[in-house]
Amino acid sequence: MARFRQLLLGDQLNEMERRLRAVEAQQAEVLERLRTEQQAQLEQLESLMRGELTRLSRAQRRDREERSASVQRLSERLEGLEVLAKELMQALNKGLESIKGELATETSARERALLAQARALESALDERLQALETELEQEHEHLQQVKADRDELSRLFSEVAQRLRRPPEPTA
Repeated sequence: MARFRQLLLGDQLNEMERRLRAVEAQQAEVLERLRTEQQAQLEQLESLMRGELTRLSRAQRRDREERSASVQRLSERLEGLEVLAKELMQALNKGLESIKGELATETSARERALLAQARALESALDERLQALETELEQEHEHLQQVKADRDELSRLFSEVAQRLRRPPEPTA
């Protein structure tokens, strides 16, 4: 049967086989060309990716170094500020202690001045009180004397009134 088929369809089958081989050869070429192109594209993509990764890693390293340097500078500035803050606190404490001492001295001086002034006023008031007591005593004595003079005058008037009421005494 194979022979029979060969005789009837032999030329057509050979032609079909030749075409099929040609198509397979074309497919193999296309497939090889596609593989080559794909390989070239993959290599380009890989090269591009490696370049990008290298660029990104450099940028990342550079950013990390810049951040590290910035953090270092900030740490140094912060330490400087801490030292400055401590110095300012010490100066402020010294100033406050100085003001406290001056205030205590001034308060003490004012207390002494007020005490001296109070003593002077007390002394002046005592003198004035004594002067008023003396004046009051003198006025009292004067009033007593005036009263005594009035009593004497009253007694004299009473005596005159009695003499006037009495009949006159014969004079011998």
